[in-house]
Amino acid sequence: MQGGVDQCDHSALEQAVTQGELKAVQVLVDVGVALNRGNVEGVTSLMQAAFCGHAAIITCLVEAGADVDKKDLFGRDALDHAAKGL
Repeated sequence: MQGGVDQCDHSALEQAVTQGELKAVQVLVDVGVALNRGNVEGVTSLMQAAFCGHAAIITCLVEAGADVDKKDLFGRDALDHAAKGL
């Protein structure tokens, strides 16, 4: 992983969120990773956490300042991703 991003453009935060690793997310937030960085489709870590249903991670990201209104390239926000993940 170079610059916090792997060869598929997945950030360390995105990987921790997808795997449901709250402690890793907290460490990454504490060191100041970009919370609102989107992947190639504009999906942020908050959107991914919402899709996966990781409530504690969602809370962590929102409390740290993640943009709840940000939209991906298809115009979907975190709430849309949460509904899609159900």
